[in-house]
Amino acid sequence: MKTKAIIFDKDGTLIDFDCFWVTITRWALVDLLKELGREDISPDEVLCAIGVEDGVTDITSVFSYGTFAQVGQCIHAYLLTRACQCDEALVVGRIQTLFHDHLDKGIIAPGCPDVVGLLHRLREMGLTLAVATTDDPVTTGRCLRTLGIEDCFEVVYTDDGVCPSKPDPFIIHDLCRRLSLTPEQVVMVGDSVNDMRFARNGGVRAIGVAKGAKNHATLTRYADAVIPDISHVLEVME
Repeated sequence: MKTKAIIFDKDGTLIDFDCFWVTITRWALVDLLKELGREDISPDEVLCAIGVEDGVTDITSVFSYGTFAQVGQCIHAYLLTRACQCDEALVVGRIQTLFHDHLDKGIIAPGCPDVVGLLHRLREMGLTLAVATTDDPVTTGRCLRTLGIEDCFEVVYTDDGVCPSKPDPFIIHDLCRRLSLTPEQVVMVGDSVNDMRFARNGGVRAIGVAKGAKNHATLTRYADAVIPDISHVLEVME
């Protein structure tokens, strides 16, 4: 096997994105809209504007792949269209705080059955595992600990104010440097178009994780292979 390391996205890959983030964001929006005095705007209306329809997230949306700040900026932009004259920095700061306040509302469901067993098998095969997420260190740590997989990864890259966010290839280059690997020996596994662009920018193989036919069709245009969940990752690795 030519592959020596796998970089996993977190949300939508290691964990179910919608079970966790749609629920948390809806609660956060309830509080934000109340604080702004705009309870006439429904949380679901804002969710739809940032890429969530009927509880399902569009994998091409900023909500799917963006940092807290980027999601906050999108929420602010929509509120302006509803004549809510609020400060962008205020909205971005409050939405990040409110996300943390409501973390306990989100369900941290694994991206596949027996995710712990899968990751241990990959490590036993000699593969080095890493995480690259646009989530922050606090939430990332909570998710990995809850699933019991925190110790499975050699390195976890988050939106920590140091690493440039995906699709910038910094993380890929840094991992290759740390492990003395070439990009040809690394695989990126993620659920968004942004993840696939990240892989391409870093010169590594891109494996898409698609929940549903629509996402499969979208990712097929960008990925080297598309799988329904990460339990199938060995079937498409080289």
